Amino acid sequence: VAGDVTIYNAVNDGNPYFAIGSASTESFRITSHYNSGAQTLDHVEFKTFTSSGTANDGRYRFYVDDVIKFELLDDTIRTRDADITIHDTTASSATEGGKLIFQTDDGAAMGDDHRLGVIEFKGAEDASDTRTIGARIEAMCDAAWSASENGARLDFYTTDGNASESKVLTLDSDKLATFTG
Repeated sequence: VAGDVTIYNAVNDGNPYFAIGSASTESFRITSHYNSGAQTLDHVEFKTFTSSGTANDGRYRFYVDDVIKFELLDDTIRTRDADITIHDTTASSATEGGKLIFQTDDGAAMGDDHRLGVIEFKGAEDASDTRTIGARIEAMCDAAWSASENGARLDFYTTDGNASESKVLTLDSDKLATFTG
């Protein structure tokens, strides 16, 4: 069939959706969610359903010119042969600019020596997809957090020999830099 396909459901809380797959338990669905009690679009939901217990079934893959560029897996977002650009179009100032946020929130306050986030620099060590960390930077709490205490430090690691990581530098909340050795 040639032409456009249009699905409208002009009733309050209608939330029309499109599904494709072999069954409701093995499908991909796009749903237009309305504001409660209205027909105004609130958000769009992309959802996969699978009865498989295998990791990463139901994943999303995005291709450009028939080449995979982006994947959403069970616990990973992966880009391939691409940079990630965070573009802020607001007027530049001391408080504006692109921002990458690492956020940890399990509903409880952070504890002393809990990790806020990590940046890992990895590379292949063979042709079998074995990847090793060459360096990493960790943001760590250097005290139990509360409404009046949010001390943190940065720990820098490098790798030597057979994947042997070691801390080489700490920048702490007291503005001290400590080099190992």
